[in-house]
Order: sequence, then structure tokens, then C-alpha cells
Amino acid sequence: MKKVPKISRNAKFNSEKVSKGILSLIFLYVITTIYIAFLSPNWLKLLETPLIAGGLISVVMWFPGIIGLLFAKNEGITLKVFAWPNRYFFLGPLFILLLILLAFVVSLPFVEVRNLEKLNLIHAFGILAGGYLLSLTGSMLFSLGEELYWRGYLWEKLRKFSPIRAIVIMGVLWGIWHWPFLIFLSQYVPKAPLLGTIYPNFPLIGCLLVLFNTVLLSFLFTYFRLKGKAIMASAAMHGMASLGISFAWAVYASPVSFLIGMTGITSFVIAFLFCLFFKLFSPNTWKKLV
Repeated sequence: MKKVPKISRNAKFNSEKVSKGILSLIFLYVITTIYIAFLSPNWLKLLETPLIAGGLISVVMWFPGIIGLLFAKNEGITLKVFAWPNRYFFLGPLFILLLILLAFVVSLPFVEVRNLEKLNLIHAFGILAGGYLLSLTGSMLFSLGEELYWRGYLWEKLRKFSPIRAIVIMGVLWGIWHWPFLIFLSQYVPKAPLLGTIYPNFPLIGCLLVLFNTVLLSFLFTYFRLKGKAIMASAAMHGMASLGISFAWAVYASPVSFLIGMTGITSFVIAFLFCLFFKLFSPNTWKKLV
């Protein structure tokens, strides 16, 4: 009789770790989809009370964080959430702010801008400075919920692969998590990306576009998360990126487009150039960090 090869303890352990990672994703996708599907028919009515609507959105943003923390604790994975802020913590949101402004300039030939005659340079500077400070504080805390999972728990699970492959996988999975927002809310909230959906007029195309967005941002967020020595660094960048969606509604007369804003193709191009600037597609860059 042929001997049946024994499965090593390491193989069993790795198989269990992979299974738990997949299980965490299933939990996250299912809970998010049910939550968004339940809220969608009543979303416009809920928006009549912005405080309640904001609270409900903040809840779903923390689904990934809660699941990430629970699974990390179960598997003995340590997540470094906070650290003494270094320059990368402060620089990350600045680069996202620069991305938003450059995307705005590139978008000008394709979009009509609102009448901003009453907005002088002092007001504009105040708004930008306020947004930057908010990204380091309140907006960071909201975005921390997502980052605890994607650049926290899931990154620790995937980092055994090559960093570039891990970031692409993480970015795609992160983008898929946004699909319920695009598909369900688009049926009930027309022309309202700021109010819950990003590509309301073409959700299926949006499902593909959001993958490009999340993969490119994952390269930037992960780089600054590692340079910043803690998840709070990528959370601050994420917070600024979320504010960038609001910027589109404040500035563009017709913000519903796949060309403009933080979620538009113009932003993808700028993000891609930023990745080239930091050499994030080069394995040598990540060897120094991982």
C-alpha cells in the first residue's frame, strides 16, 4: 500500500489562516450588502435628517474595522493603529489634497464650474486648510474603520505574497466592497454621489471604475501607512480622499460624471502619476519597507 503523505502542521496552520481570511471577507460583504439593501429604499427620507444619515454611514464605514479587529484578535495578529505622528502622517493627506486640486484643474475642460465669484483667495485657503485639519482628526477617525481592515488586518494576511501583488488583491477586494453602494443606492438616489452613491447614472460601469480607483489608492495608502508606522497614517489619507468627493459637489455644477472628482478618470490619471513618482510599481521600493 502506498503511504498517504502527512500534512505538516505549518500547512494546516496556513490553510486555517487563509480560511479565516476568506471567512472575514464573506462576513464583511454579506453584512454590508444587507445593511445597504435595507437602507436604500428609505435613504432619501433619511437624508432629511443629516445627523441620522451621517451616523448610519459612519456605522457601515466601521463594519470593516470591527470585523478586522475581531478576526485579528482571534488569530493573534497585532495591528499597530496609532503611533507618534511623523512627517508621513502629515504629508499623506497633503498629497491627496494636491491630487484633488490637480484633478480639478484637469477636469475643467470637461465640466461646468459653479459660480464662485463670492469665494476669494482667503476663503479658498481657509476651506483647504480646514479640510486638511479635518483629515487629521474627525475624518481620520471615520475612515479608520475601513483602514483597520484593508490596510490593517487584510494587509497582514496578504503581506506574505509579494507586496505589489498583495496591494492589487487588497485594492480589488476593497473596490468590490463598494459595489453595494453603487448598485443599491443608485436605484433610489439619482444624481447624488455625495449622498451615498458614486456613479448613479451608470452603476455597472462604476463597478469597474471603482476598482481602478481603489487599486491605485491602495498603493498610495499602503506606502504611507508603512512609512507612517501605523494605520492612522493611511486613515488620514482616506479621510482626505472622502472629503474630496464633497469637494466635487461644492465646485462642479454637474458633479455626476465618471470624468471628474476624486472618483473620476482625471483623478485616476493623477493617482497613477503619483504612484510613478514614488516608484510604487517597483519591487525595490517595497523591499525597503516590508
